[in-house]
Amino acid sequence: MSSPAVFRSAVWLVFATAFATGIFAQSSVVTAPVGFVSYTIPAAVDSTTPTTTAICLPLHEAAAASGQLAGTITAVASGTISNSSAGWTSGALASAATPCFVRLSSGAAKGRTLFISANTSTDLTVDNQNTDLIAAGVVVGDSYQIIAGDTLMSLFGTSTLSGTSEDAADNILYWNGASWQIFYFNSTNNRWQQKGLSLSANNFALRPDAGLLFVRRATTPLAFNL
Repeated sequence: MSSPAVFRSAVWLVFATAFATGIFAQSSVVTAPVGFVSYTIPAAVDSTTPTTTAICLPLHEAAAASGQLAGTITAVASGTISNSSAGWTSGALASAATPCFVRLSSGAAKGRTLFISANTSTDLTVDNQNTDLIAAGVVVGDSYQIIAGDTLMSLFGTSTLSGTSEDAADNILYWNGASWQIFYFNSTNNRWQQKGLSLSANNFALRPDAGLLFVRRATTPLAFNL
């Protein structure tokens, strides 16, 4: 009859062999995150003391368009990405009210996200942020994904505190790479506007993964989902 020590040694040997041969090996499964993020913007302390809350846009979805929303690049120029079999509808990926972005998912420029300013059935004209795509390492064979973007109106609607000026309303601060752009919902013109400008900013496109600052001047909290 085996002693307890011998039995324990045999059990450990079985487990060690099992792990070594992959019987209990774990496999990894990667899926795109889905769902929503809930934010509650704190109320202003009082009418003259707003609160400032940092928020981001962490979840993304595929663009609501026809054609290959994920695929392989067949040609590239300084500001253009092409897929000869994409089958996109011309202009559908460059609507001001429903902006789209193309994210490179492989290659030297993996992770770079570019605003689509125009498109044909096979070509995407992008805002390459003054960087030649070829110089950035984008090559034929790299993969891409087209994702939907948000605008000030599609993201916040009319739920924020409006006012006749930025000082009387909630503010959304957007970093453009050099400075903060300040937006607010103008109660007179019934639209989003940028500080100092009288044009509509309803369709101002917010880059995926953008960081925003929400300045709350209302004395009640604001809850919403992204």
